[in-house]
Amino acid sequence: MPLNKSRRNGDIPLMSLDITGGTFLMGTNSAESFPQDGEGPVRRITLDAFAIAPYAVTNADFTVFVEETGYKTENEGA
Repeated sequence: MPLNKSRRNGDIPLMSLDITGGTFLMGTNSAESFPQDGEGPVRRITLDAFAIAPYAVTNADFTVFVEETGYKTENEGA
């Protein structure tokens, strides 16, 4: 997975990992699963290639994103 450096947020470079697309089995058939949460049943899923950050978004990062884009959450009436 190549690590891509994109723009910078202050002194921290924002990076992403390239994930190759493909088909896989997702979910579980366990009696202890929660199908209403999407945990089951097992099903075949196909995803396109995508990029994802290797770390969770911090509140500070999200604040910068909101200020730069004017983004509204579902709760704020996006």
